[in-house]
Amino acid sequence: MRLFIITTPFTGHITPTFNMAKSLTNMRHNVDYITTSQWESAIQEIGAGLIPYEHNRKLSPMIIDAYKIALSIGSQYDGIIYDELFFPGKALGNAIGIPTVRFFPCVAINEQIMTRLIHGNGFMGIFRSSFIRKRWTKEICKGLIPNVDDWTDEVVYNAPDCNIVFVPEWFQPMLSDFPSDKFHFVGPSIYNDLKAPDWLTETKQPVIYVSLGTIDNKQLRFYKNCLQVFADKDARFVLSVGNKIPIEKLGTIPSNCTIFSYAPQKKILEHADLFITHGGMNSVNEAMINGVPMLVFPVSNDQPINAERVEELGIGKTLDIKNLDGEILWESISEILSNKIILTRAKEAEDKLYNNNGAEKAVKAIISFISTLKNDHS
Repeated sequence: MRLFIITTPFTGHITPTFNMAKSLTNMRHNVDYITTSQWESAIQEIGAGLIPYEHNRKLSPMIIDAYKIALSIGSQYDGIIYDELFFPGKALGNAIGIPTVRFFPCVAINEQIMTRLIHGNGFMGIFRSSFIRKRWTKEICKGLIPNVDDWTDEVVYNAPDCNIVFVPEWFQPMLSDFPSDKFHFVGPSIYNDLKAPDWLTETKQPVIYVSLGTIDNKQLRFYKNCLQVFADKDARFVLSVGNKIPIEKLGTIPSNCTIFSYAPQKKILEHADLFITHGGMNSVNEAMINGVPMLVFPVSNDQPINAERVEELGIGKTLDIKNLDGEILWESISEILSNKIILTRAKEAEDKLYNNNGAEKAVKAIISFISTLKNDHS
């Protein structure tokens, strides 16, 4: 079977697909990615190919370029696997005449969730106006994709018959809105990264890891606040601050703090006692699969929705990053580390996800779906 994966280059969108693609290539299926060249080495490592599009910052040219490339080569393939942000995925499959599978790196989206996304913070906030949504959709679809008026309607109301959601079923809000014959909640698919530092595996102190992700992480005041609070505490702190803030701007680094621009997050969480996070779905999945309780500072997009679920499930707490002071921060950290209910529920989440292999579940659903369609048409 020959498949191609269309995805945006955002870390939280592409990395959940790597184990899935690797499982497919290990089964001797051919997989090609249509994304930007920044991921070339990772894609080569999993045995897949890369057909790059040029743009890597603005979503609209990404979608246009990816659609044009896919349209020109699609007849050579047996199926399309596409990112939920690539809203014309189903229309593309219809144009080429091959099956389509959509994947969600986040929770699956229905009307209520879409409304929250476009009326919240982050890049999706520009789409709260129906006029802007329709104009933006028209600019992308002009001359390429007929009969698509509003991209949000396409995401919510025109689902393909196979959807892979890299979220546990019990984490999904409003689960009953997503029919089980179309939506496969396969859970986390964690792609291994760098080795954890040796000192981290040897320390006897509590380990507290801080990261606000890779997009809305330019939070200098927050990081300085953390360092000030952490300076005299009996714990080991690891901060990942991203590449938008030079580490020297943080000022004096306490001896019990280690700063990374990019940290080996998955390995650190294997040793962490608490994760202070923005609440991106990848980060939440990685915390849950390691039984790490969370203190969530949601910033934008789906993060407030994820933070609500973290609190509802009792595996962490949520705070507002805009109204934070050091005393509240440390009180919240201390409360979570001593709260037996939160610690127990975080461990229960880990137990539920023990040996979960989202990639294998995804591959099984994809192959079954495409094979069934092929047999029906033969």
